[in-house]
This record gives sequence, C-alpha cells and structure tokens, in this order.
Amino acid sequence: MSYYKYKPREVDRTVIDWATLTKNLSDGLIAEKERRESAKMELETKHAEQLQKLQEYEQGIDPTANDFAMKQAQNARQFLLQNHKLMTSGFKSVDDSKLVKQRVQDTWTNINNSLKTYNDNYKRLSEKDGKGNEAYLKAISNQLQLKNKQIYYDPNTGSGYYADVDKNGNIDMNSLLPVKAMNTIQHQEFETFDVNAQSAAVAQNVAQWKTFITSTQDLTDSRLNPNYQQWIDNQAKSALSNDEKKASILMDYLGIEYDVDGKPSQRTVTYQRVKEYKEDGSMVMEDVTVNIGDVEMTLNKQTGKLEPKLTPEQAKLAEDAYKNAIEIQIGREASKQYVAPKTPSAGVTAAKQTAQLIDQFVRDGSVASLEAALRNDPSLGITGTRLDASTNTLYVTKNGTEEPVDLNQNAADIGIALAGIVGIGPSYNNDRKIDASTVVNSKLFDSTIYRQLSQVVAGGSMSKTNSDNFEAGIAKNDVRGITSAIQQSMQEANLPTDLIVVKNGNIEINTSIKEGKDLADSLKASWISNIKNATPAKINDIIKQAAALKQNKLAP
Repeated sequence: MSYYKYKPREVDRTVIDWATLTKNLSDGLIAEKERRESAKMELETKHAEQLQKLQEYEQGIDPTANDFAMKQAQNARQFLLQNHKLMTSGFKSVDDSKLVKQRVQDTWTNINNSLKTYNDNYKRLSEKDGKGNEAYLKAISNQLQLKNKQIYYDPNTGSGYYADVDKNGNIDMNSLLPVKAMNTIQHQEFETFDVNAQSAAVAQNVAQWKTFITSTQDLTDSRLNPNYQQWIDNQAKSALSNDEKKASILMDYLGIEYDVDGKPSQRTVTYQRVKEYKEDGSMVMEDVTVNIGDVEMTLNKQTGKLEPKLTPEQAKLAEDAYKNAIEIQIGREASKQYVAPKTPSAGVTAAKQTAQLIDQFVRDGSVASLEAALRNDPSLGITGTRLDASTNTLYVTKNGTEEPVDLNQNAADIGIALAGIVGIGPSYNNDRKIDASTVVNSKLFDSTIYRQLSQVVAGGSMSKTNSDNFEAGIAKNDVRGITSAIQQSMQEANLPTDLIVVKNGNIEINTSIKEGKDLADSLKASWISNIKNATPAKINDIIKQAAALKQNKLAP
C-alpha cells in the first residue's frame, strides 16, 4: 500500500546494532582503565626513583657536610611522600604534583652538586699551607649553610630554601634563601706570603752603596744611600699590596692566631723596628709595644672570599716585620787597604782584653767577665772569690792568700786594685774606660755571685744574661742584639770578639780577621747556620772549641 508523496523507510538504517555499541563501549572503558593503571604505575615508578635518588650522596671528608646532607635527604623524602599522598587522594592534580616533584628533585641535585664541590674544596684546602687556608676550612664549615640550617620546601611549589633554625628546631621564615646560595662555596684559597723567600729576593737586588771612611778604609752598605728609606718603604708597600698578604705575615711568620667567630682575643706584643739610620748607615732600633688581637676573618657570602679585617696596629706590625726581614738579609761590609800593621805583643793584647773584662765587671756587674780576667793567666794561682757583705770587701784567693778589694771605693780605684792582683797594674790606667765618676754596679754587692773558679765550666760558655739577650735578638730579628751577645761572650772567654759574625742572614766563622786567623781557619768548617736556626748551645760549642784550640796554641 502506498500514499501520495509517501517515501518508503530504509529499514536497515533505523535498526540499532546494540551488540557492536556495547562492545565498543566496553573496549573503551577497558582501554581507559589500562591507561590509568599504566599512568599510575609510571607515577609510582618515578616517585620511587626520586626517593632512591635522594640516597645518592657521595660522602666526603667533612663530617659536618655529610651529616647535613643525610638529614636533608630524609626531609626531602618526607616532603615527597606527603605530596604523593595528596595527589593519589585527589587533593592535588597530577600536573601540580609533577611540578612539585621536579622542583624538589632540582633542589636536591643542586644540593648534591654543591656539597660535592664543598667536599672537594675542603680536601683541597686541607692540603694547602698557611693558617689562612686553615681559617677558610673553619669559616666554611661554620658559616656557609651548614651550621644550624636546614632545607625548607614550599608546600605549594616544592621550591627549596636554606633556613636558619634555633636550638629547638624552629624555622626562622625571615632567613629563607634560595638553595643556590650554597654555590658561594667556590674554589677559593688564601694567599700565603713567604717572608723569607720574598725578603731574600729583594735584598739580593738592592743597589750597593760605597763610601770612603778614611784614605785606606771604605764601607759598603746599601743603607748609606740617601734614598734607602724610601726604597725599603716602597718595597714593603709593593709586596704587601693586600690584606691577605699582611694577614699571612701575622699568622704564618709571627704566629698570631686567627678568629672566624667574631670574638678575637687581645694580647700585648713588644717588638723592635728601625727608628732611623745613622750617617754611617747603621740602624737605630726602637722597642714598640702594641695591643694586637687575633686576625679577625669574615666570609663574604657574595664572593666566597675570606676577608681579613686588620687593625692599623696589625697592618703596621706586618709591614715592620717584613722590613726587618729585609734588613737581616742586607749585608754590611768594611774593607781596608793593606797597611803594614804594628802588631802588638801577645802580652799587650792580653792586658787590653783583661782591662776590658775588669771594666765590664765594675760597670756592668758581669761576674763572668771578672772570672775570665782572673783565669787569663793560670800562673797567678787565682782560685776563687768571695764577698764579706758586712764590710763590702771582695776577697780574691791568690796562691792560697786572700787579697782584699774595697768595693766602697770609686769605680776607677776598684778597677786599679783588681788590675794589680792580676798583674796588669801599669797598663790598666791607659787601657781602662771607666773613671772615678763611673757608677759601680749594684751586683758587685751580691755575695751569691762569687764562687770558686773550679765551679766554672771548662772551656767557657755563654752567661745566662748573654744567652737571654741572644735568644731575644733571634726572636726580634735584631742583628745588633745578636752580635752584641756573641761579642760579649767571646770577650768573656778571652777570645777575639769578631771570631763569630752575623752576615747575610747567617751566623758564621769570620775567616777574614787578622788577629786569630789561624784559630778562625781551624774552626771555619765547624758551623755555618741560618740565623733563624741558631741557639746559645751552638754558640757555646764554638766557644769551647776555640778555647781548646787556643789552649793548644793553634792560634797566634
């Protein structure tokens, strides 16, 4: 049957294929479930991998850095676990969670790399010389993001920050710094200044200056140059161009300690420096006492440099110490055109030396000088001295008889009386340097200084006074003080005073002397030492050897 304008229906198109539709829907759901399971597995795998990477820290030699890294790794693990729970519970989107995890991972990578650099730095600096590098180690360990700090993670973004924590573990939110601040641990080291090497090089290149003292004698000494003072000032200024070098002199050369905790201690230091130069180039020294504290060091976190904060007194001390080191290295030489000498007899020479010893006893109170004078001629039979304190009378035992010397007299008369006992009375008046106005030293009235000559060490030795003066000279780089102590000891031992000399930073046997030349030649191989290594014991060895040689008449 059909109707007007009726269009027949296409039966095939109106029938729904429920079987196919159901299968497609089922396949889609299964595929989505598999995709979700796969994505979930991937997130769980990446999460596990991230947690594992937090354990990948290469421990170094600094326990502070290692402890810090282990604690921060545990904190990062806890933060990642919390973030993962928020994502799996639906409180945080997958994309947000991924972003947080990536930032935490970036933070830890930065920490790991920075701490590895720190450990390399720590090892490198621990192998360097100088207290400045030692201070670097302490300052870095104490101040650069390790002491009383932890990593704080922003809960929303996962970004890591260094934060200060108090003793109760509370975080100071005002102290937050990006984790990249650890990069301030850079490849730095403290500049060490070798005073001995630098001063030796400078002294070697100094221009020589010669002047004629007489028609037959000249003197070579750079200090005679009118521009010498300006020259040595310029050398010090040029060499000590920064505070690191000055601090190195204070710490490594002078032994002053450093401080990196902001609490430097204070101490008083007394040292010698050149005050001025005489017309003949010799130095006039002065003692200086200043309050010198520890060398205060602060770490500049922007540059990673350890910067010394020197006081004006510390800077001046470093400069003076360097100048003194140069002075020690600069030689002073006198030469004389040969003129046939009038050689005094051995007796005249001995009398002059004995007169000097008597003067030293009366004026300076040197009992060693008195004993040297009394021992000068063994044939006199002098065996000892004693003092009657009730009358201030000194008794000298000679051939078994005590000969008195009234110490209440003036200095000249005391000297004359002693000269008569030792047999140089006629010449003493011409050779003595003391007179009636000379003050008699108070030590002469101390009965404890007198003794039997058998108690004196055979062969001679430095007295305690000379030994103390010698060690003080070594400590202060005082060439004049060292020379004076040596010459005093040689004179007391009745030996040529210039047998041992200080020259070019060494203490050595003087083979250029006229009187005692054979003695010097016999001793020249015995000892040559850098001035810094010299001791009273070494000087004593030379004195004893020289006395023994003289006794055996090896010297003229």
